[in-house]
Amino acid sequence: MSRFGFSLVAALALAASPVAAQEAQSPNADIDAINAELSGQFLVEPLTAEQEARLPLARTLVAQTLPEGGMAEIYGGMITGILGPFLQVDAEDAAKVVSNRFGYNATVSDEDALEAAAILDPAWNERLKREMDFAMMAMDRAVAAMEPFMRDAMAQLYAMHFTEDELAGISAFVATPIGTAYIQKSYAISSDPRLPAMLRQGMPQAVAGLGILDDEIAAATADLTPERGYSDLNSEERKRLAELTGMSIEELAYYLDPATAAEEEILEGE
Repeated sequence: MSRFGFSLVAALALAASPVAAQEAQSPNADIDAINAELSGQFLVEPLTAEQEARLPLARTLVAQTLPEGGMAEIYGGMITGILGPFLQVDAEDAAKVVSNRFGYNATVSDEDALEAAAILDPAWNERLKREMDFAMMAMDRAVAAMEPFMRDAMAQLYAMHFTEDELAGISAFVATPIGTAYIQKSYAISSDPRLPAMLRQGMPQAVAGLGILDDEIAAATADLTPERGYSDLNSEERKRLAELTGMSIEELAYYLDPATAAEEEILEGE
C-alpha cells in the first residue's frame, strides 16, 4: 500500500471509534501550537481608521484583479511548469522504488532498476504517477484554501498603500477592455512554461553566485573573536557547558572537536 493509501485508511480507521477520534486530535493540536507560535512572529499593525475606510474600494479592486479561483490558475500553472520535468516517471524513479523497499540507497544500473522495480511492484510506474497526481491535487486544494486569506491580505495592503483616488482609478482601468485583458493575460503569462524554463536557465548563474558566499562571510566576520572549540575551554567551562546542554564531557569533545576527541582516545588507549 502506498503512503497516500495508508494515510487514507488510517484516517478512516480513526474516524470509526470515538476513542480513536479523540487520539486523532493530537496532530491538529500540534498544528495549532505551530500556528500559535508563528502568529506571534508575524504580528502586524492594525489598519488606521482612514485605511479601514478604504477597504471597500480595496476589496472591489481585489475582486477584479484576483477573481475567485484566480490563485489556483496562477500558482497551479506555475507549480506545474516548474515541477513538470520532475513529474516524469523514469529509470531514476525505479531505483528509488527499489531503495525505498529495501530501506537503503540501492546502487543499480537503470536497466537493473527497472527490472527490479517490476519484480517488487509490477504496477510501480502507474502507482507513482497516480501518487504524483494525488500530490498535485493536494497542492491545488492547499492553494484554494489559502485564497480567501490572500484576498483579504491584498485588500488590506491596497487600502494601506493606495489613496482613495488611486484605488478608484486602478479599478476603472481594470474594468476597461484593455484592463481586463491585462489581468487575464497576466495569469496566462505567470503560468507559461517559458517562465520556469528561463528561471531554470538562470539557476547555474544564481548558484554560482552563492559560491563566493563563504569567502564573503569569512571576510565580514574576520575581526570577530573566533568560535571556541573543545580544546579552547577550561575544565570549568567544559563542566558548565555539559550541565547546560545535558551532554557528557566526552560528548562535548566529540561534537565540538572530533579530531581532538579521537586523538585523546588514541592516547588513552596507549
